[in-house]
Amino acid sequence: YPGSPDPSSQDMPITQEQIDQWKDTAAAGGTIGSYTLDGDNTAALGPTRINGDLLVKNSAILTLGGTLWVTGNITFEDSGVLQLDAGYGANSGIVIADGTILIKNNVIICGSEGYDAANLACYPPNDSYAMLLSTKSGSGAVVLENNANLNGIVYASLGEVLLKNNANVKAVAGYSMAVENNSTIHYESGLVNLNFSSGPGGGWDIGAWREVE
Repeated sequence: YPGSPDPSSQDMPITQEQIDQWKDTAAAGGTIGSYTLDGDNTAALGPTRINGDLLVKNSAILTLGGTLWVTGNITFEDSGVLQLDAGYGANSGIVIADGTILIKNNVIICGSEGYDAANLACYPPNDSYAMLLSTKSGSGAVVLENNANLNGIVYASLGEVLLKNNANVKAVAGYSMAVENNSTIHYESGLVNLNFSSGPGGGWDIGAWREVE
């Protein structure tokens, strides 16, 4: 609507205090160095702090068993897969990067419903999601491109989220956002009531995720 006043600024839905608590939870599970998962390999991580970068590529499957904090960059590429452990149930999980989160080239991210390798897709959704959260400021905080398909949420607390080249995601929140080239954001009403858990059997969750009008 030309001539309409700009909307007032709103606080981000997740506080820095909450992010710091999630980092503490991850660090309590132990710290490892930079980690690469490549080829037809599978691994489980979390709760874990990675002091360095995380790279998952070439159809490798990473299962999130608890909150994951990466102090560097996270890259999922070339049909890499992230799924939540089935023990999350209806809860959702968190992956945090202090650097860039780059998702590209047919990557698939699933909740606790898991990944159906036979059909190269997530199993039918069960309202569980993976949230990928970057604390990097400025451009390039989160980049989704080239048919990335996320049954999940991307969040940039201080920076820009860029979606391009047929990227698909359930929800996005960021300090700024750019959407290009046939990318799609599928907001769902159920997202207002998500519980983010520390992992299977976790002792806390957060049920206050909501979009503010």
